[in-house]
Amino acid sequence: MQDVSEFLKASRKCKKSRENWYADELLEKVAHIQEHANNKDITKDEYLKMLNGVIKTINLIKDKIIAEKPIECLEAVCWDYEINAKDVYYILTTKEHKNYPIDFDTLRKKVLKYISIAKLQEIFSTDNMKEIFAGINPNTLRNPLTKEYITALNNIVTSKKTRSI
Repeated sequence: MQDVSEFLKASRKCKKSRENWYADELLEKVAHIQEHANNKDITKDEYLKMLNGVIKTINLIKDKIIAEKPIECLEAVCWDYEINAKDVYYILTTKEHKNYPIDFDTLRKKVLKYISIAKLQEIFSTDNMKEIFAGINPNTLRNPLTKEYITALNNIVTSKKTRSI
């Protein structure tokens, strides 16, 4: 647990987003462990124990990041699918839905139907919002504010694609 609190303290001082900072730190830690393994400074058991420690740290950090976000409102989205707010958050941020009774596309539309854009902006960064909600046809949405936001989001994404071509 000390590793996690050290990560949290240091990340607050860092200008990068916390999620990116954690990823960079953990990759460095894994590279360090692999370097020791390649140099045969550690046994296979020590190597596996160290990697297991990194995996535990990753899970603690993931849980801490999710716990800091006001995701409880996501609970209301899929009560009928018997999945919780953490599952909804996970599916939206990873687009992995194989182990769940709802697919990513259906879920993101349900989220827009039941949760305000202001609340979603408390949970997700602008980049996350683009990744999750870009490409949705605004004409399928009822809420005028949500429709306006998704239209603007799609325009931003489209203009960036046009500039890169």
